[in-house]
Amino acid sequence: MNRHLPLVLLALVLAGCGGGSGEPEPVPPAKPANALHHVVYRAEGTAPGGTVSFWTAGGVGKEKDAALPWEKSFELKTGSPVSVSITARDAGTVSCSIAVDGKIVERSTGDGRSALATCDWRLGSSAVTR
Repeated sequence: MNRHLPLVLLALVLAGCGGGSGEPEPVPPAKPANALHHVVYRAEGTAPGGTVSFWTAGGVGKEKDAALPWEKSFELKTGSPVSVSITARDAGTVSCSIAVDGKIVERSTGDGRSALATCDWRLGSSAVTR
């Protein structure tokens, strides 16, 4: 058996760990502080409907007895809070979601009598699809 084999294997493993130029990956540029984002709120589920509350540039909005599925879209500035919630008017499942610039950034689901689902986000947060 070759006594240098373990050293050769170690060298191969270590050579594979470097693999880069040492330069960090480029980060995509962030939108300016006052940039507009396309925001879509959605509420859906098996419940026949419910009360939907949501945040707009003008403040809080509310739609009582909203039929599901429900959807609203807005243009909001970076830094704005975005929020939508649905409370079922009867038993069933309800869910909400927030999409920012085409990517879903928040989702929530509630189940049962008077189920509640709440989605909150702040524009400019790290947009991770969930």
